[in-house]
Amino acid sequence: MTLSDTDLEARLRRDLRARADDVPPAPRDLAELTRQRHRSLRRRESGLVAAAVAAVLVFVGVPVVASTLAADDDRGQTARPTAPGDPASPDEGIYATPTRGGLADEDAWLAGVARLPWRDEDGTSPRDPGMEMPEPPRDTRRVAYADDVPSGRVALVVGRSGGEVVHAWFVGPRGADAHEMSVANYPGMFGTDVVGLVDGDPDAETLTLIVVANPGDVVHRPLIPEVDAEGTIVTPEAEPLDLVDGIAVLAVERRWAQSGATLLVQRSRDTSYGVAMSDSRRVGLDRPDIVPADPRGQAAQGAPSAWQVSSVGYLVAQYGLTADEAGPTLLAAGPIGSGRNAQLFGITFPSGATGMWLETFVPTNPDTGVMGVDLPFAPAGTALLDRVFAAQTLGGLVVTAPSGVRADVLDASGAVLESLPLTNGAGTGDLADPQSAASVRILDDTGAVVASTDIFRVD
Repeated sequence: MTLSDTDLEARLRRDLRARADDVPPAPRDLAELTRQRHRSLRRRESGLVAAAVAAVLVFVGVPVVASTLAADDDRGQTARPTAPGDPASPDEGIYATPTRGGLADEDAWLAGVARLPWRDEDGTSPRDPGMEMPEPPRDTRRVAYADDVPSGRVALVVGRSGGEVVHAWFVGPRGADAHEMSVANYPGMFGTDVVGLVDGDPDAETLTLIVVANPGDVVHRPLIPEVDAEGTIVTPEAEPLDLVDGIAVLAVERRWAQSGATLLVQRSRDTSYGVAMSDSRRVGLDRPDIVPADPRGQAAQGAPSAWQVSSVGYLVAQYGLTADEAGPTLLAAGPIGSGRNAQLFGITFPSGATGMWLETFVPTNPDTGVMGVDLPFAPAGTALLDRVFAAQTLGGLVVTAPSGVRADVLDASGAVLESLPLTNGAGTGDLADPQSAASVRILDDTGAVVASTDIFRVD
């Protein structure tokens, strides 16, 4: 399945890990929460739609909407009348719950934090330009949680903005006075009335996760997926958090925080919702841009843009890997017709299995109109550069093979329809009759067939 700009909202609202038959409504602040988790893409000179697409077109879906978790009958549930998934109203939930945490009795300090601006000292907002949320009036604000935790002093301030319950995290050094606290990241809406913050030092591999929920809530922490030697994605069982009066403070690995994982709050026996997650800017969780290795010289057909290297960085982080561990590699790149280019790249998992991803874009404006698709993972035993694969998309063809100078495109009867030139076994091109193309055979410079494969149809 391909993903275009028009598919954005549907993709945002679908959790690729959901197993429930009926996916419940997504939090109304979903796009904002997604941008928050992918703000490394903010520097791109694109509009708001492109910014939202950049948050999603990373091929592997961020679980911020809904998921099904096994639940025991005796697990505590939230005793409140709000329907599952509805944002909290200001007279219930965290907004009305008494201040919790070790600083709950520090009235003067709490009042000082509640008065703090939700913008930086220079008056700018940490949100993307044009996405600033109006600060809630001070008389609607209160501190829902405040304490000294391993990473420092944190406070969760809630208020009302335009009829919505909104929140902002503030952070500072342990023992900080109110004026020493600063807004941690994007202010946001409650969504499911449970919020979390990742905080810590920029060079720390172990960070602090703070979760504020309603007393009695059940919250799980999904763990990083792995890919086994058969090429199957294995998702470990989600970890239930030990909430005390709705609060959890625990140590998490940096790689988990960088993976884009969210928390899930259970709202019924079979359904759970994504939590409004933030990370403190002082942590430095921006995923690194990664330029894939190019052993075949394919970048000469079109060097990776800022969008492509950002998506590779997210992909590697999604599986909790580093570039050295995953070995991201550009397999093929070039035009496929209709004014579009394609790039095929892959990684190698620790198990030896390999994964490939295909993206297409308009080379004259490579940060917009991007479409990406997952391709079948392959089991261990064949190196990434030794895989033979051909994909047909948007009327074009993308081929990767260990070697070869030409790809003959065959119909179902084995007749040659046309041929595409290859460079070191890789190439792209426009197909004259894409619907009839069924397979390819790869030939070397002597005309000998060195490999063949069926065409994988993306569209």
